[in-house]
This record gives sequence, structure tokens and C-alpha cells, in this order.
Amino acid sequence: MHRETFLSRVADLRDSWSERRALSRFAGAHDFDSQFRLLLALHGWASQAAADVASVYVDGVPLSVSPWPE
Repeated sequence: MHRETFLSRVADLRDSWSERRALSRFAGAHDFDSQFRLLLALHGWASQAAADVASVYVDGVPLSVSPWPE
């Protein structure tokens, strides 16, 4: 099993905090551009989550994420 270093855990925490802070600026907005950026961020999270699950279960769980929206 892969063990993360303290430094990598701190970096992950910082990155997730920064990402949430950036998202909060446009998550409540109702204009198209802000909503589209939110959609792209959520799509990126879903893609990363699918990749993480695939790396753990290899071929045991069939996963796919639709392409980025145009």
C-alpha cells in the first residue's frame, strides 16, 4: 500500500483549499460563464475521482466519464 508523506498530505490539503476558495467565487453566480467554469471544475473532479478508483481497482470496475463540454 502506498503511504503518503506528510509533505504530500499538506500539499493536497492546500490545493483542495485553494480550489474550493476559487470555486466559491463563481459557484453562487448565475451568469453563463461562471456556471460553465463551475461545470468544468466539477467535471475535472469527477475525472480525477474516476482515475483514482481505476488505479485502485484496475479492471475490476468499468469507469468512464463523458468528454468535456464544448
